Amino acid sequence: RHNWWFSNNLYLFLPATTLSLVYPIMLIERHNLGTAISKSFYLVKGKWWSTFGLLVIMVIIYILLSIVVSIPLMVVTGLLVNNTLTDASAITTALNIIANIVSQIGGYMILPLILIAVCFQYFNLSEMKQSTGLLSRIEGFGSGKKDDEEETY
Repeated sequence: RHNWWFSNNLYLFLPATTLSLVYPIMLIERHNLGTAISKSFYLVKGKWWSTFGLLVIMVIIYILLSIVVSIPLMVVTGLLVNNTLTDASAITTALNIIANIVSQIGGYMILPLILIAVCFQYFNLSEMKQSTGLLSRIEGFGSGKKDDEEETY
């Protein structure tokens, strides 16, 4: 049997991978959307597979960490389904609320991992293709100065 979902959505990986650097470009270089899209295409060109591989690995790590973080919620839900916690409704409600809070906070804490990995990929590709000098850019953070020259992509 043909897996139609995967084959139909496979085409979404190409633009998603190519456009994955748009947000870091807009944030770090303060370019507008059009320039950021053009620069993202420029940076990813020739390095699509490494960018795609990074995104796949980070999504797998995110899914695994999400499962680990949601274990308390799964345990409480399992106890509720098996009617183990039906005697004390106040304790059941408190455990359910605590498990939900732990699951939500944990989920929000691991979500930036993908963005951090994409930012590292941006700096890697930017350094490889433009030799921008990562240390000088890091030292310039917070100074409010923008490069005088406008780049075209």
